[in-house]
Amino acid sequence: MARTDSLGESLQNKRSGLVKKWLGVLLDTYSDQAAEFMRSKTNRFDNPVGTTLRSSLEKLFDLLVTGFDPDQAAGVLDGIVRIRAIQDFPASDSLAFIFQLKDLLRSELGPLATQDQWAEDFQRLLLDIDRMALLAFDLYVACRNQLADIRIKEVERQNHMAWRRAGMLEEAAENNKLETGDAI
Repeated sequence: MARTDSLGESLQNKRSGLVKKWLGVLLDTYSDQAAEFMRSKTNRFDNPVGTTLRSSLEKLFDLLVTGFDPDQAAGVLDGIVRIRAIQDFPASDSLAFIFQLKDLLRSELGPLATQDQWAEDFQRLLLDIDRMALLAFDLYVACRNQLADIRIKEVERQNHMAWRRAGMLEEAAENNKLETGDAI
C-alpha cells in the first residue's frame, strides 16, 4: 500500500539524508579504509560494490515508502545480499542494516511516528521492513548454499585432478570394472 499521507511525504522529503545515513550504517561494518573508499568513489567502474550498495538502498527506500512489493524488493536485495554473502560477515551482521533502518526512522521522525495520524502507517512501514529482512535472509541462505556447492565441486575437481596426476584414477576405474563384473 502506497504511503501517500503526510508520513510518506515526510519520508520522501527526508529521503536523501535518510538513505545517506542508512548507507553509513551499512558501511560502518567495513574497515575505515574500505568504508571511506566506498563513500568517496561514486564511479561504478572504480567502485562497483559501493555503487551497488548505494543504488540498492535508494531503491529499497523508495519501495518501502511507495508500497512494498516483495518481488521488486527481491530483485533489488539480490545485489546487496550477494555482496554480503561472499564477505566474511556472520549472517546477523550481513543483514543488520535492514533492521537498523527502523532505528534511523524512529530517530528521524521522533514523536511524529507515534502520533495518531501516522501511527498505523508507521507500524505498516515497520512490518514491511521486517518482511524485507525475512526476504533478505532467504536470499542470503540461498547464496551461502550456492557458495558451499561451488566449494564442494572445487574440492571434488581438485581431488579428481590429484588422483589423475598420480595415475590412480585409471587404476581405480579398472578395479571398479573387476568388482562390478564389467571386465571380460
